[in-house]
Amino acid sequence: MRTLNFILFFSLVYLFTSCNKADVNNPQLKISADYCDTISIKINETVHAGDESSTLTFNAVLEDSRCPADVICIWAGNAKVSFTFSTISGEETFFLNTLDGSGMPSDTVIGSFRIKLDGLNPAPISTSEIKPDSYEAIVVIKLDN
Repeated sequence: MRTLNFILFFSLVYLFTSCNKADVNNPQLKISADYCDTISIKINETVHAGDESSTLTFNAVLEDSRCPADVICIWAGNAKVSFTFSTISGEETFFLNTLDGSGMPSDTVIGSFRIKLDGLNPAPISTSEIKPDSYEAIVVIKLDN
């Protein structure tokens, strides 16, 4: 448990020192392309990315086999999440994973943007099922140079 808290603490420190946290409650949300932005986006929510003509929508959690927080697992598990990125030239639906690996990417490049799934809340607990509408994705969007 201490190791998990240590990793979580330093992950959060890294995120807050390397990225700007955007406010998804602002309907005029614009993600600055000068640096990366970390956003929290709820399921079925859409936020602007870069300018008014680009949006990111969190569609669904397709799979969630992540290890519950109160269980010791051999494998961390994975959650597969569906997003849609829309621009003037069209829209693209894609899937990102919490466990980055072969065939399970945690990031993608669409146009000039790199979009990375950096986390999925809430973490599973063995005694309760996660309600689909309670999911919140932590996403990092930045220019892909």
